[in-house]
Amino acid sequence: MELKRPSTSSVSVTGRWRGVLLCVIVLTLIFVVQMLFVQFRGGFGSFLGGESLARTSSRMHGVYSSHNMSLLKFPSSDISVALLVTARAGLEKSVSQVPFLQVCLPSLLKTIEPRGRYVYSIYFGFDLDDPIYDNTTNLDYIRDSFDDLSRGYSLSLKFFRYNGTRGKPVWAWNRLARAAYRDDADYFYQVNDDVKFVSNNWTTKFVHALRSNKVFPGLGVTGPCDLGNPARLLLTQSFVSRVHLDVFRHFYPPLFRNWFSDDWITQVYHPEHLFKFSTVYVNNTLVQSTRYDIDYAGEKVLKTLVSDGRASIEEFLQSNPIPIVPPLLAIKNGNEKKKKSILFPEKDKTRWR
Repeated sequence: MELKRPSTSSVSVTGRWRGVLLCVIVLTLIFVVQMLFVQFRGGFGSFLGGESLARTSSRMHGVYSSHNMSLLKFPSSDISVALLVTARAGLEKSVSQVPFLQVCLPSLLKTIEPRGRYVYSIYFGFDLDDPIYDNTTNLDYIRDSFDDLSRGYSLSLKFFRYNGTRGKPVWAWNRLARAAYRDDADYFYQVNDDVKFVSNNWTTKFVHALRSNKVFPGLGVTGPCDLGNPARLLLTQSFVSRVHLDVFRHFYPPLFRNWFSDDWITQVYHPEHLFKFSTVYVNNTLVQSTRYDIDYAGEKVLKTLVSDGRASIEEFLQSNPIPIVPPLLAIKNGNEKKKKSILFPEKDKTRWR
């Protein structure tokens, strides 16, 4: 019996179908790989040497940025404010005399706003082997004192011990900012442990100033007037949103160690995105005086870093559309039902990872 050979046309059709099937498989694999790449790319970033920062959030509302940038989200209820506080043992003889308990915390409690709009968190950083703070008994005392004083306030306290930051408060502020960013903080306030808060309702004023930036809501820096030197434009305490960290990847350039970081943040945003308040006051009491040797090397790189920083701002503005921001909703009474008070109602804020 003679076997019939498949016709050339049927072989050709079969080959074409196999080719189509192979193309579909390849395209599917490419699509899956791209999706995985985008997922990981959007979820990880770098900070001071490229540490991976995992994107973890349960309050996402969407994205405002282009595909090649990470995300920015804001909460759908309370606005989270992180106070970045650095401390170092000075002249005090016991933990009960530390300026944080004597000056900073009592004045903070008198000037923060009541429950219902903001949630405050203190990120308290100190050096490894610090004679006062790197001591479990002393930290327990600070914690107990804090709990007693802050009862009834929307305020929490977290301790962070760092190695390699002695005499380098800028590096500590950068690390504290990273920790707060990971915790989904919306705003960041860089302060010293001996700062005395003087004016009330500074939170809403600072938040409104940044939200009202017509160039890009959230961009810029604001802060109080220092009673020790009220005429100076320099911001010794700086208040920023997550946008600042998305632009620069750190609170201050790590080339600074202590001095000249405040010069940088003032100059890099001046004049268009600098919102210093002449009616909001703090007092740098300098209870312990200067607790480190001034690093004058920062002055040598200041001009270059300001120029580079302004270029980073322009690059950010060119790469991101301007979000639409609703007015800040007021809450008359802290006991009322919470109203939504958010910066970007349908935006996400997990960018700086």
